This record gives sequence, C-alpha cells and structure tokens, in this order.
Amino acid sequence: MNQLAEAASIICEPRNLKRTARTAFVVGSILFVINQLDVVMSGEATTGTWIKVITTYVVPFLVTNFGVVQATLDARVEATKTAPDNEEAQPSEPETAVSLVTPTTRTRRIRRVRRKTPVA
Repeated sequence: MNQLAEAASIICEPRNLKRTARTAFVVGSILFVINQLDVVMSGEATTGTWIKVITTYVVPFLVTNFGVVQATLDARVEATKTAPDNEEAQPSEPETAVSLVTPTTRTRRIRRVRRKTPVA
C-alpha cells in the first residue's frame, strides 16, 4: 500500500476521526474566541474574517491528523522491530499508536528483558 493510501486509511478510521475532530473543535473554538469573537460579535465580520474562522478549525484538524499518522506509523515500525526473528509483526487491523505502545507496555517490555538477563 502506498504511503498516501495508508495515511488516508489511518485518518479515516472512525476512532481516529472522532478524536481528531474533537480536538480540532476544542482547539479551534479556543482560538476563535481569542482571535475572532470580538469582530464577529460586533457585526463587522467580513468574508476574510470567515475564512480566518474556517482556517482556525481546519489547521488544528490537519495538525492532529498528521500527529496520529506519524505516531501510528512509528508504532508499527517499532512493533516490527521488536517481533521475534521467525515472524513478522503485522497488526491485523490499523491501530492507533496509543493502543500499540503505551508507557505501561514499554515498562513491561523493559522488565521482561531485564528478568531474562542473567545476573552475574
């Protein structure tokens, strides 16, 4: 699968889409209140103002999606690296980075490695 198609499949996962849309809404609303609310409330909003308002919501959506795609792809690479030599680690379905690698998972993996190392 090419990189663009893979990124699109990660972005379009319902769980990721819901998360990124929610984040964009919250961040966009805060930025809207800070930057444009006074102009809109005074009734002086122009077409340029409304383009800025739309951009205020679109930019956080794009940035959040970029982060999700990067983290998911990085987690897949990491999962492949830590797989046993005799088998490839292939996620059965696209997953987010949060579900693949968490601090708890890393801690368990480190503990497992430490226990297997003989004490001299």
